[in-house]
Amino acid sequence: MTERGVAIAQAARDLDLAESVLRRWIREAAEAPITAFPGNGQQRAELAEIAALKTEVAKLKAEPAQTFWPTHGPAIPNPQIFLGELIAQGKSNLHAPWLGISAFVSLSIMLTLLVFVGEAVRDAFDPRKN
Repeated sequence: MTERGVAIAQAARDLDLAESVLRRWIREAAEAPITAFPGNGQQRAELAEIAALKTEVAKLKAEPAQTFWPTHGPAIPNPQIFLGELIAQGKSNLHAPWLGISAFVSLSIMLTLLVFVGEAVRDAFDPRKN
């Protein structure tokens, strides 16, 4: 501004900036001319660290979960338990009777509850009941 003979206030109006911002930029350029305006090949240390962290996060997001969990935690599958599978395991493993017994007990409990719910619904909608 002073090299061209233009006042800082006039330059701020011409650039559509606040005068305080332009003064701060001039002060930063005077204090550290190399790092005052990053982006021309020069980058502040904080911005370089943030950029490195962003690239590391992008790499971790791109990495599949299968390669992350075996080294960083338990790789326990989340099985879907179905009654058919439970009965098939009990049938194929006759040497382990608890598998067949657990399938029988769970199926018996579910059918008993289904009968009770059916009876309750029938009693609730029975037109002959007072």
